[in-house]
Amino acid sequence: MSYDDHDDHGHHGSWAPIIASLGTMIFLYGFSEADMGITALGIAVLVWGMFTWWKDDLPFDGSEEMGELEAYGTPFGGMKIRKAGIWLFLMSEVMIFGSFFGAYMRMRTNWNTHWTLRDKAQEAIDTGVAGPGLTDIDSIVHECMTAKHKPMVAQCEEATGGLVNETFWFTDAGTPAYQHVAAEYITADFWTLLPGAVNTFALILSSFTVVLALKAAKNVDLEASVRDRKIRNYLAMTLLLGTLFLILKLWEWNHLIQDYDFTISTLAGSFFYVTTGAHGIHVFV
Repeated sequence: MSYDDHDDHGHHGSWAPIIASLGTMIFLYGFSEADMGITALGIAVLVWGMFTWWKDDLPFDGSEEMGELEAYGTPFGGMKIRKAGIWLFLMSEVMIFGSFFGAYMRMRTNWNTHWTLRDKAQEAIDTGVAGPGLTDIDSIVHECMTAKHKPMVAQCEEATGGLVNETFWFTDAGTPAYQHVAAEYITADFWTLLPGAVNTFALILSSFTVVLALKAAKNVDLEASVRDRKIRNYLAMTLLLGTLFLILKLWEWNHLIQDYDFTISTLAGSFFYVTTGAHGIHVFV
């Protein structure tokens, strides 16, 4: 929303968010259809909408004299429009990522994974049906998987005494019943685990630095030059941490795709890349 500090007519809304939303829709359509022309058009409209929105809002300095809009109606009646907007944004985040996690958990309950395979291997050992010389879980799993984590159905059935057969790997319809989930690779490889660990720390630290920037901006007791320097430094740190997150995420993705062939060709891969990609877009924006 924009504002109007003139007394001769009321406040008016801004078309900029609608323009930006239209640009986003065009961009996503062009991207999904691999059409560079439509994709470029969507980006142009999106940038135009965001620039217009920024230009509308630029004069507002947060002072009472500028007359910030207040929301009306339930449940944000009387709340400053920017604060109400933040609450709406947070609610949309819960819905977006809640749908991702909910869909993943629903599918995850129907999959056989490396945890299920290890349980079967332990059962084979406990019941004495494991193959000759196979006395531990890792050796049985090694018989069931290639180095690239591809199943060896017949060899695995022999190693587990028939506990892990073709129905473990495939449904009656021939679709995969076993799914390689990202955790299978991330926790097994230090060079995939490391980026995730560093990224977690970077995100937590970036949340702290952006709050410090906000605190400095609100500190009216500081000299203007000192306040500006603090804001600039804290925001620069936040930007660097966000950039680090994106670089390490791309490194992690490249490692999973190149070394493990973990791609969107599987349901688990699709869920992983859509969810982490959406998170990455949030960090980028």
